[in-house]
Amino acid sequence: AHVKEEQLHRVRLEIEELTENYDEVGAGFTEMERIVSDEKRAKDECERVLDETRGELSRAQETVKESNTTIANLESDKSATEARLAETEDLKTRLNKVLSSIPKKLEGALPGRDSADSSIDTWSDD
Repeated sequence: AHVKEEQLHRVRLEIEELTENYDEVGAGFTEMERIVSDEKRAKDECERVLDETRGELSRAQETVKESNTTIANLESDKSATEARLAETEDLKTRLNKVLSSIPKKLEGALPGRDSADSSIDTWSDD
């Protein structure tokens, strides 16, 4: 009977030890579940920020594209304006030549007029 009591006592100690181990394993498992849950939340937040950043990048790329188009249009407008300015300068030069030749042509067309007393000579080609 004494041997059986000793065996029973050992079994009870083993059960107690196994119960403690089981409780520790359960607590560890609960902690692991909490950690996994926290990591999932962190991952979801990272994905949200990443999606937001991708959206901002896409908008920035669209803005750059629009800016490049605007720059190209302005450069084209500038070239066209420079071409028109050159044409205008050319027309101005040609017009000034024509205007400066008018007094000489008028002198030749007016009989009896001497260039010294002609008021036409005071015209300016400015």
